Amino acid sequence: MNIRAVLAIARKDLLDSVVNKSSALTLVLPLVIAAFFVLAANLIGTRNVAVLLYQKHSDARIEQLFGEIFPGVKVTQALSATEVSQRVEDESEPYTVGIVIPDDLEQQLQKGKEPHVQLYLRGIESEKSTQAEIQAVLRRYIAELRHDQPIHIELMVKPSSTFLSERPWDILKKTFAVAGCLVANQYSLSIAATIFVEEKEKKILRLLLLAPSSFATVIQARALVAFLYQMAASLIVLALLTGFSGLVPMQLLFIVLFTLFSLSLGFICVCVCHTGSALGGVAGILWLLTFFPAFLGIFLGIGWFPEGFLMNLLKLFPTYYFADGLYLAFINVHMVSAIWADLLVFGIWTVASMVVAYWLLRRQERAAMAI
Repeated sequence: MNIRAVLAIARKDLLDSVVNKSSALTLVLPLVIAAFFVLAANLIGTRNVAVLLYQKHSDARIEQLFGEIFPGVKVTQALSATEVSQRVEDESEPYTVGIVIPDDLEQQLQKGKEPHVQLYLRGIESEKSTQAEIQAVLRRYIAELRHDQPIHIELMVKPSSTFLSERPWDILKKTFAVAGCLVANQYSLSIAATIFVEEKEKKILRLLLLAPSSFATVIQARALVAFLYQMAASLIVLALLTGFSGLVPMQLLFIVLFTLFSLSLGFICVCVCHTGSALGGVAGILWLLTFFPAFLGIFLGIGWFPEGFLMNLLKLFPTYYFADGLYLAFINVHMVSAIWADLLVFGIWTVASMVVAYWLLRRQERAAMAI
């Protein structure tokens, strides 16, 4: 690999992208999305979760653990388990989370038994992602009392008439963190591919190949710029919207795979399109097919809309598994098996797209060598 030639072509591509107003706007779009939702969240503020807890021997550690996930949480002690169920179900009460800890918790743990904890949720706290976060707090509390002790959580959910008007901003921030990562693939899928096709149209690619640069060198330079931009943009989005909370190593794996997947789609577009207008149409359709199934899948997955045929249809698209796995990695819950399942499926799609892109690029290279 000719390092100097790769860096020279990469520098040229980067300058071309920055100078072009349309490309420059696309480059900053993920950061604009992230900045907008950070600003909105700060202006509106984070939601306060009101928890009603029955525990015979009160323990401040539960409130501390809740405070790490829900800033401003208020935990109130109830006098009985019945009071918890009645007050959480009553919509005139402020409590949307009710927890009943068994009276003999310590004895059950000492005997190695599985504690039976009752969890009542109402309204916005009945969203699937919030359910998972609250259950994670309870499991962590039990784990601190006795390491690796399993826990059985009996979940009782009551929807609220004010459900849709109380969407929590922390969930929206995580949702749009996924959206920002999806938008970041525009460079790989569109801008880099457009530069390549325009060079073919204007015969600039021929001049590059006549210089001390091979077809592979040009591809490596394009891949380098696209990979670094998409990784950097995705990481900045995560830093702004999630603060790198949750299962960060899993998040990085998903982002690397999605970057490689986007690069592969971009190179496939380059190989099958010979004009800028054709590329614009194909790249636009591909972007819609990568963005909307993933974005809609998140809203269906967190329970804001009913599941059914549409959810099954969305699962036919590879980016659904990217969005689902990345979102689950954000909320840092004991759903590692589900995250690995998403990672496996999306990994298979990524490898398949890379194989197709490599085969098409080899054909393009043979055609280029015939120039």
